[in-house]
Amino acid sequence: MGNFVFTPKSDRSQITTDRVDDVVERIWHLMHQAPNLPVLVLIGGCSQAGKSWLAEAVKDRLAEVDTPCLIVGLDAWLMGLDQRRPESCVMERYDCAPIQRDINLLLQGRPIYPPVYDARTRRRVSESSSVPIQIVQGVLIVEGGIALALPRLREKAALKVFVSVEDSTRWTRLLSFYCDFKGVGQSEAERILHQREMEEVPFVRATQVWANLMFQGDGRNKR
Repeated sequence: MGNFVFTPKSDRSQITTDRVDDVVERIWHLMHQAPNLPVLVLIGGCSQAGKSWLAEAVKDRLAEVDTPCLIVGLDAWLMGLDQRRPESCVMERYDCAPIQRDINLLLQGRPIYPPVYDARTRRRVSESSSVPIQIVQGVLIVEGGIALALPRLREKAALKVFVSVEDSTRWTRLLSFYCDFKGVGQSEAERILHQREMEEVPFVRATQVWANLMFQGDGRNKR
C-alpha cells in the first residue's frame, strides 16, 4: 500500500492519494469495525473524473479477498430531458429523495428496483428495473456527481471519496462521451459542456469539503 498524505481542510484532515490500494486499505479497515453490516462508501466528483473507474477498481480488489461489493451509480435516478425544467440545476436533475430512500433500504439488506436511465438518449426508460439489486454484507459503493451533496447519505457513509483529474483530461473524455457515444455533433457537445462547466462543475467541486479521502490524478495505472 502507498503512503497517505494528510492535508488540512477546514477543521478536519483529508487523506490524499492516487493509488487504488490506499482506498481499499481504508475500506478494509472500516469493514472490520462493522463486520456484519454493509459498509457505505460514497464516491463523488465531476463528470468523467474517474468515479466509475475507481469504483470498479475497488470492487476488483475486494473480489481478490472474497469480499462482496455492490456498485450503485446515481445516474440511474437522473430525470429524463422531458422531465426537467429548462434551467434546472444539477440537484434538480436527480430524484434526490428516492435516492436516499433506496440507499437506506440497501443498507438494511433489502432489495431495491432502481429506475433505468438511458445515457445515450438522456431519457428515463423505466421507473423501476425488472431485476432487483441487494447486498447483505460487504461494501456498498454509491458513485455519482452528487454523491457527497446528499446529507442523509453522508451521515451514513463510512468513507466519502472525491475524485479529481486534470481538466484537460476530463474535457477530452467528456467530448468523446458526447460525440462518440451519444452521437452529438462537436459544436453542440461543446455548447452543452460549456453550460455544464458554468453550473454543475463548481457545485460538484464544492462538495469535496465533505470528503475524507481525495483521489487525485489519473491513477488508472497505479494499484
